[in-house]
Amino acid sequence: MADKYASFRELERGAPWSLRSHDIRYSVFKSAQPNSPSQACVVVNFGDAPESAEINFEGVSGSVVIATPFNPDRNADLPVRLSIPPHQLAVVVKL
Repeated sequence: MADKYASFRELERGAPWSLRSHDIRYSVFKSAQPNSPSQACVVVNFGDAPESAEINFEGVSGSVVIATPFNPDRNADLPVRLSIPPHQLAVVVKL
């Protein structure tokens, strides 16, 4: 899956850079403010097994905040690699 504002790769077990998209879905949200770097990517694992993903925002670098259910928010630098448990989601936010 690719979109105009972000790149996304689901990391297949055993083949770290191949794309699989049957269990992972994502949406990217950009700020309505011109020239604002603020954006967010919501990644959902609909599958029954954990999945790995790498998220990077086009033309954006630096730190992001990662929010996941039942965990405190954490900071990371782009690109971000995540392991998403079954039937869970992660939100990556660049402010």
